[in-house]
Amino acid sequence: MSVLIIVVSPFIYDTAAVAWGLRESSHDVDVWFPQNYPASASLSLEFKSQDKAKIYATSDLNDKQIGSKTFTSIWLRHRLQISESSTRAGFSDTAFAATEADHLAQATLHLLSPSSMWVNHPRCNEKAFLKPLQLDIAQKIGFNVPKTLMSNDPSHIVEFIKKVGGAVVFKTFKAH
Repeated sequence: MSVLIIVVSPFIYDTAAVAWGLRESSHDVDVWFPQNYPASASLSLEFKSQDKAKIYATSDLNDKQIGSKTFTSIWLRHRLQISESSTRAGFSDTAFAATEADHLAQATLHLLSPSSMWVNHPRCNEKAFLKPLQLDIAQKIGFNVPKTLMSNDPSHIVEFIKKVGGAVVFKTFKAH
């Protein structure tokens, strides 16, 4: 079995443990750490007529052509999202550079071994990341969900706080 693990940081130690365990069980394991993409890591897709796209990815920890393999399994450890702070672009170009880099990264995920068994496929991972959808699914399968409001309307928020007696918890949609 050939496995690709995509992880945003080399400091997520459970990933190293899984990779070690798979290697100990005689599996071929590649780990791609795109945490410094696009600032100091690179990603390239090369298309030639009738050939499968070649994917070249580098990071601080490896430099390999990951797309020439057919992986039987791919584990997308965390949602891959490129931020403006990850680019080397000048201040006025950071949003553009991040959007372009993210577009290439997301497309690359979909081109990796289409027949592979995915753990956290990008399409499913994106949906699972959205907290409103998480709550909706939790309710549908029988979890007891507390009274919840998600809003940017100050009057609606004040009204909600009054209705619940002032005991509220604030939570962001995304971690900082």
